[in-house]
Amino acid sequence: MFTCTACRLEFASPVEQKDHFRMDWHRYNLKRKVVELPPVSEEQFGFRMRKVREEKEAQVANDPKQKQRARKEEDQEGRN
Repeated sequence: MFTCTACRLEFASPVEQKDHFRMDWHRYNLKRKVVELPPVSEEQFGFRMRKVREEKEAQVANDPKQKQRARKEEDQEGRN
């Protein structure tokens, strides 16, 4: 049996476990574990990340300098 104590999951194979360890969700739960908070589910993590992204987009939409910075970042990402 292969496990992740940070996310409180079990895996059938070491490959599944290794893939899980690469996920942002796992890293988020590791940080929560360090400060003695319980893990969040993958669904909760996705919801929180969408909320953060939406808040950031709202900030950019309301600030012309932020909007200009975001366009530059998008242009740079498109070139890579």
